[in-house]
Amino acid sequence: CTQLICCTSTGNSESKRKNKTPVGLGAASLGDDHVFKIVFVGDRGTGKTSLIMSQKENRFMEDGVPPMLESYDTTAQFDEQDISHSFWDTVGGEKYDTLRPLSYPGTDLFVITTSVDSPTSFENIRKKWIPEVNKGYPLVGKLIVGTKQELREDDIKEGLQTYDEGVALAKEVGAIGYL
Repeated sequence: CTQLICCTSTGNSESKRKNKTPVGLGAASLGDDHVFKIVFVGDRGTGKTSLIMSQKENRFMEDGVPPMLESYDTTAQFDEQDISHSFWDTVGGEKYDTLRPLSYPGTDLFVITTSVDSPTSFENIRKKWIPEVNKGYPLVGKLIVGTKQELREDDIKEGLQTYDEGVALAKEVGAIGYL
């Protein structure tokens, strides 16, 4: 998740030095006190809360499903500057489809999660998540994060999405990248 902070914080470093605005985060002219709002969306069970909790606890969450978070604020350093982030967790279930978008205003980056062992969560990026976030926020950056990547190291790797498939999906849907 530290890699996630660096990726979301950096943008274009030349642009950042000139006007303090990372490129690709959907934010217009931001001041030094801007808190980058990063909203995590994706199917239920794809690791949104675990990603946020691992950042908060600075360790991988191994003991079951962590409690639901609404938001978590943190600060990271880049180019000797503190960059403030607010990570927003969302619920992926269908019964929350009308409520979830209420957390989207002011978003600077959408992190869309997919579990590498779930073809459904991968396909739902195309069918559900990109259309949902593009509906009101087409100019906000989107980053796709494949979770449970440690499964690729197990003996049984059949049926897992590959890194190359994730990169291809990110390109196809106009995301800024895949991690």
